[in-house]
Amino acid sequence: MEALRGTQKEAARDHFDRAIEILLECPVPVASDPRLGETYSDLVDSIHAMELEAVQNGEGLEIEETPAEELGKIEPSITPEKAAQERALAEEAQALYDIPVVLNTKVLAWIDIYTGPMRDKFEAGLRRSGWYLPMIQRIFKEEGVPQDLAYMAHVESSYKPYAYSRAKAKGIWQFIVDTGRRYGLRRDWWVDERSDPEMATRAAAAYLKELRDMFGDWYLAMAAYNAGEAKVQRAIDRTGSKDFWSLSNTSQLRLETKNYVPAILAATVISKSPARFGFNVEKELPIVYDKVPLDQPVDLRVVAKNAGTTVEELKKLNPSLYRLQTPPNYPGFELRLPPGTGQAFQIVYGSLSPSERLLAQEHTVQKGETLAAIAHRYGVAVSSLTSANNLKRDSALKAGMVLSVPTSLAPLTGLHPDRPGESGRIRS
Repeated sequence: MEALRGTQKEAARDHFDRAIEILLECPVPVASDPRLGETYSDLVDSIHAMELEAVQNGEGLEIEETPAEELGKIEPSITPEKAAQERALAEEAQALYDIPVVLNTKVLAWIDIYTGPMRDKFEAGLRRSGWYLPMIQRIFKEEGVPQDLAYMAHVESSYKPYAYSRAKAKGIWQFIVDTGRRYGLRRDWWVDERSDPEMATRAAAAYLKELRDMFGDWYLAMAAYNAGEAKVQRAIDRTGSKDFWSLSNTSQLRLETKNYVPAILAATVISKSPARFGFNVEKELPIVYDKVPLDQPVDLRVVAKNAGTTVEELKKLNPSLYRLQTPPNYPGFELRLPPGTGQAFQIVYGSLSPSERLLAQEHTVQKGETLAAIAHRYGVAVSSLTSANNLKRDSALKAGMVLSVPTSLAPLTGLHPDRPGESGRIRS
C-alpha cells in the first residue's frame, strides 16, 4: 500500500500479485475462511482502485460518472405547456407496456430532460442499446421479469459494460461486489463477471424478482434496486405508505432514488418511439457470439490464432476477463467467440496440450536489465517471472541469459505490442 500511495505503481502491482498468489496457494481455501476471504477481497479492491487511477490518468478506458449518479444532481421541473406537449407525444405513440407507465409531471419532466439538456447522452445510449437490448429482453422473458424493465440499463449505465460508479458498482447493471456475489457473479484476479452483460442480466433478473416479491410492486422494486431494500423498507416503515409516488414526496428517499423510477419510465416511453421524440438513431447491431465451454485455461492469443479473430475482438466479446488467459479452476467457463467459429475452435482446443494452450515469451537479457524492468516491459508480476525461471527476487542477471516470460498472466489492459528493437519471440 505504501508503494501504491507513492509513485511506484509497478511495485505496488507486483506486491499485490504476489500477495494474491500466496493466498491462492494457501492450503486453506480462501472461500472457507472469513478472514482470508476478507483479505483477498480487500486486495482485489485495492488493485482495481489502482487500475482505475491509471485509467483516469489516460492509461486505459475512460471512466465517467454513471447516468444513475447524475440523477442525484438534478431537480426536474417542467412548465404546464411543455408537459402537455410531451404527454401528447407519448399518448400518440400508442406504445404497449408490460409495466404500469404513468405520465405524471415527474415522468414528463424526465422526458423533457432526455429530449433537451441530456439529449446527446440519451441518444448515445439509444445507439448502444442495439448491442444488448434484445439479449436483455430475451433473458427477462425467460426469467419472468417484465421486458420493459430492460430499459433500466439505460438509466443505470447507458448500456456500458465497463461503467464504474463512485459506489464501486460496475457493468450495465451496476452491481456492487457483495450483491453481485449474492447472485452468482464472480469477481477475482481473473474475471469480474459484473462486466459480463449476459451473466449480469441474469443476476439483475433474479434480484428484481426478489425485490418484487419483497415489496409487491415493480416501482418499489426499482427504487430498492437503486437505494437498497433496507432503505426502501425503512421509508415504508416511517411513512406507512407503500406507494412510490407518495414516498417520493417525503424526505425518506434520497434525490437519486426519487428521480430513478420516473427517469426509467421516461426512458421506456422514448425508447419505444424514439423518432416521435426527435431521435433518428441507427442502433448498433446486436452482439452475437458462439459459446465454448473450457475445462482448462487458454491464452487469448492462442484462441485468436485458431479462431481467425483478434485479441481485441475477444476482449469485446468477453468483457469480464482481466487477463490474457481464461481463468483456471473454473470448470465450464464459457468463452465467447465470433459467430460461426465456436465449433471449429472447440475441436482445435481439444487437441492442444497444456503447454500449447498457454504462451510464454523468451527474453534475452540485455546488459543492466533487472527482473523488475523485464516484468514491467511484459506486464507481468516479478513473482511470476522468478517462478517461471527458478530464480530468487534478488538474483543477479547476466547479459545473454534467456528468460521465459509467462505472458498469459499479463493483464489485458497491460498488453503491449512488440516494439522495434525488442529481443523476444513467442513460444508455446
